[in-house]
Amino acid sequence: MEIVPRGSPADMEAPPDARASEPVSSSADGRPGGTSPGGSPRRTVQASVNDLPDLTGRLIKEGLHEEYLQYRARYLMWRQGGASGAVGEVTELGTTRRQSPEAYLHELWHPTPQKFDFFYTVSYWVAVVGVVGAMILTFVNFAPLVHKPGKLHATVLLRIDFVGDFFFTLSTYLSYFELINAPETGRVRYIFPDWGPIRERVNLESVVGVVVYLLAMLVWDTACVTRLMPVELSPLAAIVFVKLPIAIGGLGFFVGGFCEVIHNWDRSWRKLEWWISVLNALAGFLFLVGGGLGPFLPAAVGSAFGSACFALGLVVYTTTSALLIVMWRSNDFGLTLLRQLNATLRAGAQHVSISPTVDGVFIRHDTGFPRPSQTDAAGQARDRRGSGQAGSRIGRLSTRGVAFLVLYCWLFAAGIMNTLAAWFLATGPSSVALTMFSDVLWLFVAAIVLVIHSSLTSVPNQQPYRLAMLAMRGTLVLATVHQTLIFARWLENLRHPAWWSA
Repeated sequence: MEIVPRGSPADMEAPPDARASEPVSSSADGRPGGTSPGGSPRRTVQASVNDLPDLTGRLIKEGLHEEYLQYRARYLMWRQGGASGAVGEVTELGTTRRQSPEAYLHELWHPTPQKFDFFYTVSYWVAVVGVVGAMILTFVNFAPLVHKPGKLHATVLLRIDFVGDFFFTLSTYLSYFELINAPETGRVRYIFPDWGPIRERVNLESVVGVVVYLLAMLVWDTACVTRLMPVELSPLAAIVFVKLPIAIGGLGFFVGGFCEVIHNWDRSWRKLEWWISVLNALAGFLFLVGGGLGPFLPAAVGSAFGSACFALGLVVYTTTSALLIVMWRSNDFGLTLLRQLNATLRAGAQHVSISPTVDGVFIRHDTGFPRPSQTDAAGQARDRRGSGQAGSRIGRLSTRGVAFLVLYCWLFAAGIMNTLAAWFLATGPSSVALTMFSDVLWLFVAAIVLVIHSSLTSVPNQQPYRLAMLAMRGTLVLATVHQTLIFARWLENLRHPAWWSA
């Protein structure tokens, strides 16, 4: 990393900043300057360069500005003695990097630093939002097993169930969003992709798995929204709009988990993605059994059977979503259905990105590095916004950091459930205001912390940064304990029907 001030010798030696060239006159002895035959002073080289047209806007319009900046950065590094040989020299022939086909994956999947940032951010939110949704839905399906729902009880649980379904649907959509924008097509796509480039790079089971997960959640949401409506459904309507969508959704989750197993079947059982795929397939099977049998069994048995299957499956999904954070920590941005993406940073490729500063430009080198195993990889995740030294490996998100991320997800989930419970169970306006203010406050704090972690994985190991981080963690741990106690209090009251009718 280096700061190159404007007007410095390095900047003067660099190629002209995207300017066209034109001949510069010289004196009789070959040097620039001097006088013309007519007696007028000849223009200096610097004056001629300053008069050249600025082509920066044209480069940006043609989409070549980033390539020019990378070229200029490499040129400056070469002029300052920072080059170690060009790729293709005899010294590198026969090396592992030249022989391995994975050496070109980085350029294929991460053609620009912006693409790297895209995969980094989206995969983070796939994992985090999935953890939050699974935590909320786990409670919703365990609660009926604690106490038979009353009218108000069911109202609260249905609202919480709707929020949990929303987060789970958002997680599956973000996986779809990552898939359809994996190839560099020049613009961001949200719903309708260009399947041609996707089929060239992505395996069939990956496409099927991601799409089926999203469709399964959308069908599942149909049943959730239907149960929220204040209408009494006929037996036929209940089958069409509630029982059948739940069964189809369970089948979709099983198919998605099966696709994950196929995609990672050739991986060693010691690899994390292998275990996540198998566990997701198990959770999908539980959803298939609960959704396929539970709604069609007698009411006395079917409700408890379905809730038990869904609750166990959601415990598994909560675990695997937390493990996805571990994969993200290791730069495995493809998670379990885009494994090609996980291999890109094992090839040792490099990116150079440049940002303007007050004094000049900030040059950041993102250097890939080989990772011998998944276990070693977990300790070598790079900080995209770290100190900037080439090849630096500071900024790894530790195992403790992953545990705190899961803790913040629970704080966010508990804040949502406590807020909804306070809204429906408060005894008066003042009670609603006081109770909800605390819950909503910590809900927003947890959301802000999760957003910060999406771009910052570590802080410098020096004061006052370390003290601030420790103070933040301590405060959020206390907030989590507080929100959990509130959650446990009204969860315990599920056992007392009189409390619900109050």
